[in-house]
Amino acid sequence: MKVIILSIANYKEKDGIITAISEDESLSFLVRGLFDPKSKNAALNNPTTVVDIELVKKNGKYPNLESYSLVSSPYLLRSDLKRLSAIQVLLEATLKLVIEEERFYLYQDLNDALSALKVGVDPNSVVLMYLARVLKVNGYVFSINKCTVCGTKNDIVAFSFYDGGFLCKEHLGEAKADLSIEQMLLLRNVFGSSIYSSIEKMNEENAAALLMKFDEYIKDSFGVNMKSFDLFLK
Repeated sequence: MKVIILSIANYKEKDGIITAISEDESLSFLVRGLFDPKSKNAALNNPTTVVDIELVKKNGKYPNLESYSLVSSPYLLRSDLKRLSAIQVLLEATLKLVIEEERFYLYQDLNDALSALKVGVDPNSVVLMYLARVLKVNGYVFSINKCTVCGTKNDIVAFSFYDGGFLCKEHLGEAKADLSIEQMLLLRNVFGSSIYSSIEKMNEENAAALLMKFDEYIKDSFGVNMKSFDLFLK
């Protein structure tokens, strides 16, 4: 069973409990010697590592790791700080914005996002697209092809998370027209695409503007301050 490791906790001396997601479930399992640098299991002590595991049920609360094979590791990107910081945003969003029982719904998206970063897809595009998927898992759906109030496709001037998507000039209301046309088109692609490599590379100005939109909404709606944003935007 392939899983993505999300978090690690100490459990009796050098053992650890790993929390992970598979395609079908969120799960936790016991790993013997996880915190022993000489252990054959030490490589699992890294969140966002993807592994193929076999578990065995023994006495105790958690199933035990029987064996594993490494699929991919975030440390393959060690030399690229931008991509490593992007991984931290993906991980923080998964852990803080989605309840544990529903995190497995993001398995394929998280796997695709990590793979996209590995092959050199623009980190800004990957982060924004993944955040859009996180909001979708939480039940937030936004109008990205027409005005969310009247349905017109003409004179679209703003995007508002709070109003449910794009707004035309007539129904702008208290929302701010604080994104350029190019930025709004990028935002439509972020919400509308299902392939991470399909989003064009963003310049830093456009990426920062869209990330600020997401950051503000996440703070207001989830009460979460995404600390990884600070490093990612540097």
